[in-house]
Amino acid sequence: MKIKKIILGMFFFVFIFFMFGCSSENRGPIDNDDDSGIVNLGNGTSPTRKIIYKAELTIFTNRFDDAVDYVSGLLLSDEWFDNETVSERRATFVLRIKTERLDEVLEDIRSSYPVRDYAKSATDVSLAYQDASDKITALQLQKTRLLELYETASLSDMITINTQLSSIEIEIAKLQGTLNQFDSLVDYSVVEIYIYSSAVASRLPFFNRVGLAFENGFLAVVAILDGIVIALATLLPIAIVFVPSGYGIYRLVKYVNKRKKTKKTV
Repeated sequence: MKIKKIILGMFFFVFIFFMFGCSSENRGPIDNDDDSGIVNLGNGTSPTRKIIYKAELTIFTNRFDDAVDYVSGLLLSDEWFDNETVSERRATFVLRIKTERLDEVLEDIRSSYPVRDYAKSATDVSLAYQDASDKITALQLQKTRLLELYETASLSDMITINTQLSSIEIEIAKLQGTLNQFDSLVDYSVVEIYIYSSAVASRLPFFNRVGLAFENGFLAVVAILDGIVIALATLLPIAIVFVPSGYGIYRLVKYVNKRKKTKKTV
């Protein structure tokens, strides 16, 4: 009797799951005009739309240090750097900016420094988000039903129910992790900024130019030596095998020729 209840519970879960699945596939048209990342849908089947924004900018400037300091000061207290790399003439930043002020920040950057390359993309994850939410709801209904059956189940049925509950908990946690990741990417947009120093070498002082030329020449020599060492390392095992063999063949041929000459003389 208990097993029958469990089977009926499984059929109930499948029915609910397909009901949610069908409702998620029959959504109406989506409005793409709002850049806030969360947009109301027109037909009321789902309250919001989820959009992930990403922007990339490349800046060439002769005020390199000022540009680095400027980008470092763009963030609010609840925003952060995913990555920050600064060298002598190049800097790379990956920022997480609140989506609600993304356009404001991008416009500020483009008005403050000459932007050579610029790109902004939007990825709509509304359907994937809603599907994950629907699956969580269906799994929670199944979990509730199993807990009800557990109260009157036999010992063997309890073991079966516990196994199913564990699988459901794992799947819910996985789906919830997906939703959390979507929420983070929707609320905070990714902005990648590349800054290059456009200072011309001829404007540098004479000794600095000489030092830079020496550095470049030294690096070229190191690169050549590096290639030679690699080539020698590649050829060395071949030489170890074939050089002794070649020498042995040479000695053998020489010995045979010497024997032939000796026989002809006799």
